[in-house]
Amino acid sequence: MELGSFNFVAATADDITYRSSPLVPDRGDPAVASAAYRVLSGDDAQSFWTGAWLTPAQMPASRPGPSGVVVSANNDPFGFTKDGDLGNDPYYFGAYFDPGTRAGRVHQQLDELIEAGPLTVDQMQTLQLDSYSLLAAEVLPLLDEAWAKVPTDDSLSEFRDRPELAALVTLLSDWDKRMTREQAAPVAFEALLHFFAAGVVADDMGPFFYPVVESSPIYAIKYALLAVRQEDQALLQEGQDQLILEALASTAELLIERYGAVDSGFTWADYHATTFHSQSTSEYDGGRVATDGAEGTVNVSEGRFFAASDPAEEHLSGSGAIYRMVATFDDDGTPRAYFTMPRGSAEDPASDQFDPLTSAWVDGEYRLLRFARADVDDGAQQSFVLEP
Repeated sequence: MELGSFNFVAATADDITYRSSPLVPDRGDPAVASAAYRVLSGDDAQSFWTGAWLTPAQMPASRPGPSGVVVSANNDPFGFTKDGDLGNDPYYFGAYFDPGTRAGRVHQQLDELIEAGPLTVDQMQTLQLDSYSLLAAEVLPLLDEAWAKVPTDDSLSEFRDRPELAALVTLLSDWDKRMTREQAAPVAFEALLHFFAAGVVADDMGPFFYPVVESSPIYAIKYALLAVRQEDQALLQEGQDQLILEALASTAELLIERYGAVDSGFTWADYHATTFHSQSTSEYDGGRVATDGAEGTVNVSEGRFFAASDPAEEHLSGSGAIYRMVATFDDDGTPRAYFTMPRGSAEDPASDQFDPLTSAWVDGEYRLLRFARADVDDGAQQSFVLEP
């Protein structure tokens, strides 16, 4: 793949394999070479690319081994970035990966399911639709810890005797950490997460923060959480407790301004939606539909919280799991696959096949992917004969 890094996972009834084969420049020994993820000086000869490529042996590839599991979810395939240091790796492969929450959640769930017994198609379909936020599981304990200090820590006295903050903490503490349409807490958490990320790194990134968080929110969030994990006081100079409580206060202010309360009168469906915008004409536009998920969830549905430096009016996602498939194998090794996808099979807006599948995709209703002749004939609704 000359352009773009695609991950390919293939399976038979007997084995699984994973490969990714992009063209990646060889930037030399990361310990001494110019950091390729930074802005490089055109006057520095050490920053010039030699024209060499990483070899096929250096590309990501694996088989499941004893675990029987291969997971790919836009995460760092080597774990080079895990320690936050790209200068101690055998070579430079990249820096701008998903933080690994989606892959981490898949591994977490598969470990539990495998321990309980043989996996089923239904379980894998449920896992593809999982909207549990590992970001929430990491950030909310920081909030609970800070909130517990408010009554006794005079440096946090500005957050005392504020019932709206107490109600918001209760909402988030009682939440199951799932970004689902019917709940109010996902709206509050999305605001808290972004205000916290801005508090941690916006002043340090300067004019770059808001363009980055608007273009790809998960990366700006990752930077902030790395600072917390590494206890980077240069980025947490205001104090972690102060920063997350300020984010809490900003969240309460936003919710009251928009909905009149911090814990009721709104849901994730009111604020978050997936859009199917047409790049051509309005008659092909698919509008908006409320969906589960957010950045960092297995059922990913990333949208922008900030528009410039202000909170956006809506949290709209234009990307996500556009095609979900779960496959198993019959006794003779023949694959049997089930899929769900939005929109339809006809490009004519007047056709009843233009957009019949979206609601099933939103609700996670799968259907048989018809390969066998008998299955194709059984499901056929129309046929055409093309003649010269």
